[in-house]
Order: sequence, then C-alpha cells, then structure tokens
Amino acid sequence: MEIEQQPEENPAAIAPEEGAARLQELEGRVRELEGERQQESEGRQKLAEQAEALRQRYLAVLRADPTVVPELIEGQVLEEIEASVMRARTAYERIAARFSNFAIDVNPVAATAPFNQIRVSSGAGERKPPEPDTQGLKPLDKIAYGLALRERN
Repeated sequence: MEIEQQPEENPAAIAPEEGAARLQELEGRVRELEGERQQESEGRQKLAEQAEALRQRYLAVLRADPTVVPELIEGQVLEEIEASVMRARTAYERIAARFSNFAIDVNPVAATAPFNQIRVSSGAGERKPPEPDTQGLKPLDKIAYGLALRERN
C-alpha cells in the first residue's frame, strides 16, 4: 500500500497579491508589538519612579520621627506605609508608657530622653575585697600594707 504524498508548499508558488497582503499583516503586527513594548517600558519606568518616591518617603519618616519602629513599617503603596507608620508610632507609645513607670531618675533631662539615649549601668560595681581593719596594726605593718596596695594598683 502506498502512502500518498502531499506536495510541499513552495514559497515561490504563493501569488504576489497574497504575499503582499501577508507582508502588510506581519508589518502591522510588528508595529503593534513595538507599541506594546514601548508601553511596558514606560510602565516599568513609572513603577521605578514610584518605588523610589516610596523609599524616599520611608526614609524621611524614619529621620523625622524617632518613635517609629522601622521593623513595623510595611506596605506597597503610600497609604499602606502611612497606616503602618501610625501603628508603629502607637506601638512605641504604648510600650513607652508601660516602661515609664519604671524610670526612677531625678534628672528631668534624662527622664524625657528617648530610651535609646538613657544610660543604664551594666550591673554591680567592681568587686573588691573588704578593707582590713588597720586600727590594731603597728606603724610598720601599716606602711607595709600601704606599699602592698600601691604595688597591686
């Protein structure tokens, strides 16, 4: 049984009118795609500008208000960022109010300073052995004790 072969299309066999019409159709499609590409490029540029504006706004908010906790700021548009700034500020104020009862400081400047500027000691002072009672020592023993202290320091 023989398989009937169909003749291959020969590009030269296309009528000139059909080729011209097909060429115009393809050229129109190319112009259409170039226009879409230009619009996408402009859209990307606009998005990049908006992202930079958001970043600048974010940095300005952080510089202007030290009570804003940066880790709590989120959002993709300006309204979302501003709402999260308000939440971050509220959270800071709530925590500051909770810890303000613990501040025992007679210095009014230190009492109003932000928490990151208040200095707190890291613990008890240096441990030193108790000073021996030198009242009952002889004068030479007192001198020897004083010289020994000087050598240690």
